Amino acid sequence: MSTKLQSILLGGVVLGIAIPLVSIVPVLGACLCCLAFIGAGVFTTYHYTDTNKVTISGGEGAGMGAGAGAIAGLVATFVTLLLMGFGIVPDASELVREMERGGVFDQMDPDMEDQVTSLVEGFFVPLQATFNVIGGALLSLIGGIIGASLFKKGNGDGPESPDYEVLN
Repeated sequence: MSTKLQSILLGGVVLGIAIPLVSIVPVLGACLCCLAFIGAGVFTTYHYTDTNKVTISGGEGAGMGAGAGAIAGLVATFVTLLLMGFGIVPDASELVREMERGGVFDQMDPDMEDQVTSLVEGFFVPLQATFNVIGGALLSLIGGIIGASLFKKGNGDGPESPDYEVLN
């Protein structure tokens, strides 16, 4: 396995486990999740540049970050499902109960209420997984670009360095 793939998997799995745990924090949970996804890209580029003592371009960091973010999104979805199973994180039925307590269904007829309930319960996990993977890849892409600009390990005289230029 290439060291680039190792770095992507490591960043994705480690931060994918952390993301559902920080989402539990009241009020700031969503912000911390976004920062954790960005952190996946930064951590991935740090690990790769530190392990190989190279400097990478922003585009390479973006690609590595996006890969790590997608993996983090998948891992976060599975960890969230586990936490839902243990009752630590609210599931779709709890979300429907919160909607009822908040008065969302007060003005609806019973048929509409049943449709909304079935939609929420049926699409909650797939929508969450889709958001985690796509949103995570986009946020981690940004983190990969940031990490590539922060962690300069190469000496600038080899082809692995973006500063290397071939003169004609």
